Amino acid sequence: MPARFLSTLSPTPEGFIPCQPQKKDLLTGVVLILTQDTERLIQSVERGEERIAGVFVSPGDRFTTTKRGAMLWLATVPSGWISDLQNIFLPFS
Repeated sequence: MPARFLSTLSPTPEGFIPCQPQKKDLLTGVVLILTQDTERLIQSVERGEERIAGVFVSPGDRFTTTKRGAMLWLATVPSGWISDLQNIFLPFS
């Protein structure tokens, strides 16, 4: 199953689905979520760090990555990269 590209931010980048992810969204397959609400989303799932598979991406000043769980990564990307996120991460999905 290919990764799903979800966004809680507005405007929603091309190729992303606008939504406020629920538990089911976070636990069904691999997700890439563009959000400023990383901690709230992880905490919305019991043992979320262990159970969520994918990448939570937030806009920031520079590119950083942090492994947060067995299958969960956090990334910060420069705002100028947001329109290219799907192209950047699609090969890894």
